Amino acid sequence: PEEVLARLKETADRLADERAALPPSDSLQGEELRAGCVYGVYDPFTRTCTVARAGHPAPLVVGPDGRAVPLDVPEGAGLFDTDGALFAPATVTLEEGSVLAFCSAELLADERAEERITRTLAHPGRSLQQLGDDIVYALPDDTRSAGAALLLARTGTVSEHRVATWDLA
Repeated sequence: PEEVLARLKETADRLADERAALPPSDSLQGEELRAGCVYGVYDPFTRTCTVARAGHPAPLVVGPDGRAVPLDVPEGAGLFDTDGALFAPATVTLEEGSVLAFCSAELLADERAEERITRTLAHPGRSLQQLGDDIVYALPDDTRSAGAALLLARTGTVSEHRVATWDLA
């Protein structure tokens, strides 16, 4: 994930350079450039999830017991920040059936949003569609129309008898 974020950062830097080259009279000159990203890769064979983030909230993880906690992922600088920070990944092992919730900053803008989302996610046996709907309806109306985004994913595993390997020596 940190390599993908580094590539996105390079793209953001090029966009910032293009913006700086615009004539001073261009209306885009006064617009602030901001972007964040969180990127995760889940391995169903090892049940590990590796996540890196750039100026974006950490994902929440809900175990099958219904306990929701933010993943402990170091926060990297936003994609348009100029401090040159690296994007440090974190790898965690998740229980089968855990739910990952990736929330945009806009979704968490309300001071009680994370509490409401966590409370809603505490019922992980429901379908992802139902969880998503319940989260949206638990938030204030102005949050729902402010460009908020939510991505939910449930972890699974692949049993060893469904794996084939070949030695290419």
